[in-house]
Amino acid sequence: MQHYGATQPYLAYRYYQHPAGLTLSVTKHELQDVVRTIVRRAYIEAVVTEDGPVTVRARYDLKSSERQRLAVRLRSPRILGVSVAGQTVAPEKAPATAAGDSEDKAYFINVARAADSDEPFEIALVYEMPPGDEGLNTSGELHLPLPQFEEGVKFQKVYVRLWVPQDYRLVGDPGGYTSHIGVGLWDSRAINQAADNPDGWFTEDASSFDFQVGGTTYLFSSLTGPRELTTGYWHIPTMTTLGSLLVLAIGIGLTRFSLETKVFWVLVMVFALLFVGLFRPSPVYSWLLAARLGIAGVVAIWLVAWLLYARRTAIAASTPFAELATPLPAEVVAAGKSPFGDSPAADRPEEATGKAEGGGDDNR
Repeated sequence: MQHYGATQPYLAYRYYQHPAGLTLSVTKHELQDVVRTIVRRAYIEAVVTEDGPVTVRARYDLKSSERQRLAVRLRSPRILGVSVAGQTVAPEKAPATAAGDSEDKAYFINVARAADSDEPFEIALVYEMPPGDEGLNTSGELHLPLPQFEEGVKFQKVYVRLWVPQDYRLVGDPGGYTSHIGVGLWDSRAINQAADNPDGWFTEDASSFDFQVGGTTYLFSSLTGPRELTTGYWHIPTMTTLGSLLVLAIGIGLTRFSLETKVFWVLVMVFALLFVGLFRPSPVYSWLLAARLGIAGVVAIWLVAWLLYARRTAIAASTPFAELATPLPAEVVAAGKSPFGDSPAADRPEEATGKAEGGGDDNR
């Protein structure tokens, strides 16, 4: 076998007669780009106040082949701190892009590090953004834009935790998320166990800003990288008053109807709520919780009405008929008048007697 030195041929052909011909075709295949940045776990926390800014802390556990910087977009932020692999870094302003909202600001985060490219590292962002629609109202929708990395970043697991004031309740399930703390039928807070505990994923970041939380917490998870979280909310005291008054009005209106009518309409409303609850359980449970005082009031009113009716029925059944008769007036008794009015036979007793006697003579 003939040797070709250090460089070996890719293909070799043997021919058995001369002359020989050979035709070859060469195809160059395009190289497929691989994902350069994978976010293994993302944990985003947001503290919502009634009229103040929304404070956000976003922490990411990721692998990236990028050795210089990563681009990220935030919604009208006031950046409070950024750390990479436990070290505080200063973000750089990036050129504006056509993607996203007009209020989004683009930044470059320096991800230069001594570790290998296949070693995971952490990024932590703490910033404030203005509230939507001038704060929280009696009811409405809460929109929380999430940090957006450059195109091509793959998310494997995302958890979002919201803190809202104690006088407010989140209503409904946001699209693209699984809710782990919702509204229960018997309990105002039904906790669905999450597959992971995101609070134990990360150590305390090295940013100078102390992230403070407070209020009522809600937890959501997703297996994709959604751009925002949108869910409904309402003011608990206001909606409790409205729901209770509505139920009281319906209950008082049904009080004058028969028991069969009450049972019929109660069953109709129960079946309607059960049917709607199959598709929208969170709003149905929230309204039932809001109307619980009114439901208790209706039950009390109907119970009192039934007790009064039962008492009147028992008194009427236990009273003798003679006690129900009206006594004769004293002047009627003294005058010897008939209580049944003037009677010809009573006014002429002689005639009645004579007729009886005459009748006796004829018989004889």
